[in-house]
Amino acid sequence: MLGNVSTAELLIILAVLIGIFGKKKTKEIARDAGDASRELRKVRQEAIEAVEDLRKMEEAEAKPSEEKKTEAPADPTAQQLDKEMIEIARSKKKNESKGGEKVA
Repeated sequence: MLGNVSTAELLIILAVLIGIFGKKKTKEIARDAGDASRELRKVRQEAIEAVEDLRKMEEAEAKPSEEKKTEAPADPTAQQLDKEMIEIARSKKKNESKGGEKVA
């Protein structure tokens, strides 16, 4: 941010601040700016660590779920229920096409 500012320019800025705010107030402003900068770096580092932790957790959760998908066969009772539901739907369709009453 201040990479393009030379030492002479910084001294001029400092002199203007001292002239406007006074010596005591300029020290307070500089101290508060330094504290804010340190706090910002601290929060930034914590955010980076939190994101890394979340990525690790997601990777750990993804691996077992992929293994479960390949291991567990479908429940036979669920397959039976699916077949029954398909048969009921087909019979309703046949009744409707023949002009019969709808089956509840």
